[in-house]
Amino acid sequence: MAIGSAIEAATTRTPQVRRGLVTLALLKANFDAGRDHIAMFQPFLIDTIFARPASDFSLAEIRKEVDDRHGLLIPNDAMQTLLSRAARQDAVRREGGRYFRNKAPVSTADISSARRRIEDDHNKLAALLRTFATTKQLTIRDDDEALALIIAFLSENQTALLLEEPAVFKFPTARSQGRRQTRVTAQFIVNVCLPDPALSSLLQRMLEGF
Repeated sequence: MAIGSAIEAATTRTPQVRRGLVTLALLKANFDAGRDHIAMFQPFLIDTIFARPASDFSLAEIRKEVDDRHGLLIPNDAMQTLLSRAARQDAVRREGGRYFRNKAPVSTADISSARRRIEDDHNKLAALLRTFATTKQLTIRDDDEALALIIAFLSENQTALLLEEPAVFKFPTARSQGRRQTRVTAQFIVNVCLPDPALSSLLQRMLEGF
């Protein structure tokens, strides 16, 4: 995909991409914590169950709501397993073919707080790009547009960024001649983010999401 097209696609899908990157980061944290493949998804189910206004739901309803809230379309069989585990935790009970909310498991991680922390990191990066852009006489209208530019850059350059040491990564010369927004984003990533350990680590986590 050409960079211009990548930016346009990222801009139109920024809310979905934001959600997807956050969810993948949370899944990776669950994986790193040693949860099995089913348990990795349990916190997303519990979070959705206790975020919904009504206390009762069907398997199909909660499956759609997990997808809407977290971007995770879990197969029916896997969802059934997750609900069975939730019942053993006394988080839900099943009556007459429907599930009813009981109480949140004490051991369940606070996904909402973790999500907010990750979103704050993404917003911080977007705000820094907007500030950097002003030094280049370029206006980026809001954080969503800034994040879309960052996402497009990462999408186009993820292999090089993952394979090369941050200190020696160079933005490809041919692509650097593209639209002005792209050039400014490239300068921000290469000259501001990669040399900074904290920002470089943040970018690395986003890349792992890709």
